[in-house]
Amino acid sequence: MRKIIVALKRKNVNNAGTKAKNDIEYFLAKDGFEKLDIDLNDIDCLDFVHSSLDNSESKMIVVQYGGVALPIIKKILRCIKKIPNSKVILILHDVESLRSFKSNKFSFLEKIKSKLEINIFNSVDILIVHNEVMKKKLLLIGVKSRMESIEIFDYFNSNIVLPRENVKNNKICFAGELSKSKFLLDFNTKKYELDLFGPNPAEKYGEGVSYLGEYKSSELPEHLNQSYGLVWDGTSLETCEGFVGKYLMYNNPHKTSLYLSCGLPVIIWDQAAIAKFVDKYNLGFTIGTLNNLDKFMSTITDDEYFKIKKNCMEMSYKIREGFFIRDAVVRSIKRLQ
Repeated sequence: MRKIIVALKRKNVNNAGTKAKNDIEYFLAKDGFEKLDIDLNDIDCLDFVHSSLDNSESKMIVVQYGGVALPIIKKILRCIKKIPNSKVILILHDVESLRSFKSNKFSFLEKIKSKLEINIFNSVDILIVHNEVMKKKLLLIGVKSRMESIEIFDYFNSNIVLPRENVKNNKICFAGELSKSKFLLDFNTKKYELDLFGPNPAEKYGEGVSYLGEYKSSELPEHLNQSYGLVWDGTSLETCEGFVGKYLMYNNPHKTSLYLSCGLPVIIWDQAAIAKFVDKYNLGFTIGTLNNLDKFMSTITDDEYFKIKKNCMEMSYKIREGFFIRDAVVRSIKRLQ
């Protein structure tokens, strides 16, 4: 059986989304997947896909979904599905039908996009989704393809030295696109420090909040020497609100993988889908609001922290070796054979 991962890219594009996809390509290469690069700026890319894969040998083809216009990914998948003896595994990164979801109400344009997205999901042999919550929600909105859960995205990180288990400070880090995390504008802390990393910071933040710059995803882990990583989003400290906040109820934020790859315990919204993973492996603290963060943090004993820290250190090795995506792909292939 020939194992292939199709890499859909545009030249000279570099962002966190690209990091997640590149990591999956790297990890699957370790398991014998050959990479087929497709430049989306090449108008002949579809013919290239077909000519490269069209033979009688059985093929397991992995495609990553997210960051590509729906009509383009639809055409590419349609082309791949025509190849004899091929099975398609689609790895989901972002799901617009869930990102835009709000109380069962969609605008006309959102309905059209959602229908197209669901049709794309139903055109492949199996989906690798973020978690069981996402899987159940996709079933409810009409996805009929088989699904496997990845649990958490892996994070390739070869250049850092993991912090010592017995080190603890009063600092929390938050990494991401800062302009969309409006809750940061209201964040204040007296007992702890919040260090921010990422593009588009505000001109001013509250007490205890410091902006420490923007780094490439490969360099950022070297600067995460805090004791905790924060997973929160949206407009409010009270709860995760707005489109980006509510999306945490379904997706696996890549920043969670970043923190855990560095061995950092996470502080996460208790209604986030990935909070179940954090609780399952005792990797941090789930909270309902940030309004009482100082009080909550003061209740964490050193013994409790270092026990969780040890768990995070052990989990970091799995995440940095691609355990979760490799396992999800193996499970998917078994179901298709």
